[in-house]
Amino acid sequence: MKIRLFIILLFFISCHHIQDTKYEVLYNKNLTEEINKAKVKQGVENYTPLFSEIKKEDIKKSTDAKKDKKKKVKIKEVIIKSDSMNFERETSKAVFEKNVKVIAEDVVLYADTLESNDYKKEAYAEGNIIVNYKKGNVKLTSKKIRYVDNFNKVIANGDIKVDKILEDGNTLTMFADEVEFDIENEKLLASKKKKRIKVKMKNLIAFADKISYDDKSKELFMEGKPVVKKQSSFFLSEVIIFNTDKKTIKLKGNIWSKLFYNEFEKTSKEIEKSQKKLDNKQ
Repeated sequence: MKIRLFIILLFFISCHHIQDTKYEVLYNKNLTEEINKAKVKQGVENYTPLFSEIKKEDIKKSTDAKKDKKKKVKIKEVIIKSDSMNFERETSKAVFEKNVKVIAEDVVLYADTLESNDYKKEAYAEGNIIVNYKKGNVKLTSKKIRYVDNFNKVIANGDIKVDKILEDGNTLTMFADEVEFDIENEKLLASKKKKRIKVKMKNLIAFADKISYDDKSKELFMEGKPVVKKQSSFFLSEVIIFNTDKKTIKLKGNIWSKLFYNEFEKTSKEIEKSQKKLDNKQ
């Protein structure tokens, strides 16, 4: 008896589904006819399409565009190791001490102590700070450091030294009181607090109140009374831009320069050659 009742119910449900499908098709047909009538009345040019008329590929393009905007390289996981850890329940603060090691994908931080209310988002570290960024070939040492935004940004203070290994194998070394390291965008920004920032490279030394380095453009941007000495030549201006890849120097505003004789001689010969080429064309 139960089996028969189940078969009858199943038959009834399937019939009901068939009727629903039939009415759905009929409804869509009538809707399409109404849309076509509206097009004729309003004119195709002035007609505003309904959602049902939007093409699937248009929706896909819109979705892809939104996805592209959200694409950012973010550090997702932060791991901390230390000899000891104390947790304060009242303040929800965790304090890590002795041989502290923080691992965040390509970034490794070493310190004596580290404290935080949410170490995955933000933390403060002190004592014998070393930050190694393997992907960007950057090593930073300082007295104090604070990382924010899931370790995507690092702010260092006190006796900072930054070593950046360039693509040609040379090392760019920066000395400063305060450095902000944007790991996500691969940018270094040093600002003067007490001492002027100093940058050293092969055959080059520079001083300025504010210096930034963009690893994507390979440009060292200097402002705030910048001075550059390349071998025995001197350059002064309001802004100096040095390209670490092309080894070119750009000067902007109140330019003063003193070229070493050998370099000046080379430059003069190049100018003479270009002038001769122009004369021959004329």
